[in-house]
Order: sequence, then structure tokens, then C-alpha cells
Amino acid sequence: MLSKKVAVIIFTLIAVLAYVGVFSNLTFTQQITSMGQIVTCGVGVYQNQACTAALTSIDWGDVNPGASVICDAYLENTGDSNVTLSLAESNWSPPSASSILTLAWNAPAILEPSQVVAVNFTLTASASTGTLAAFSFDIDVTGTAP
Repeated sequence: MLSKKVAVIIFTLIAVLAYVGVFSNLTFTQQITSMGQIVTCGVGVYQNQACTAALTSIDWGDVNPGASVICDAYLENTGDSNVTLSLAESNWSPPSASSILTLAWNAPAILEPSQVVAVNFTLTASASTGTLAAFSFDIDVTGTAP
């Protein structure tokens, strides 16, 4: 038979474990209502002013040393807030082409929601192109909302 002291300790231990087990699983939730608008930030690049044909690639054709080639395009702010436009290039092949060719455009700094603007992408080759015969690169048009 267990002594009273051991029985009291066991009973106390069971009571403490039961208390901790029951009350440690209690969860309190406070609901917070939120509201607002989802702001989308997107810029579409198109071949036509109606913005129905996406411009997904540009074939620059033959680019003579010291000359420029122009590609006409249209930008549309497909979001619901003003966007700041930026242009970058990436994935140059061969990598040395990035020091021989320069890409520029005449886009406005800011494009308003639903605004469509005509832009020119201008690729200019250095007067000295060395052994560059063929090239490719990606054009990154980004619209950043404030």
C-alpha cells in the first residue's frame, strides 16, 4: 500500500498535469476587420495602339556599326495607380554585346492608369563592333507603383 505522502504527491502531480493540459489548449481569438483596395501594378507592351497584340520579341535585323535601329511599340498601364517606368536589359548573349550595343527608349517617366503611350525602342551599335556577328538579350520594362 502506498503511503499517504506518496499518494498526495501522485494526486498533486496528476492534478497539475491535468490543469496544464486542459488550460494550455485554450485559444483566444480577436477578429480585426480590414478594408481597402488591391493596387495592381502592371505595364503591357504592345505592337499596336489598340493594345491587342502583345510585343513579345523584337527582330532587330541587321545592325550596322555606328547605326541605330528603331522599334515602335505602345505601353499601357494595366493597373489602377500611377507607375514609374524603367527599362533594363538582361541575359546578353554573348555577354560582350552589352558593351557594344545600347538600348534606349523615349517613354515618359510616369504612366497613369489605363494610359497608352507610343514609344520607340532604339538599339544603337558602337562604331567598332569587333567580331560580334549575332546577339540576343531580354528587354525588361518595369512599372513601379509608389
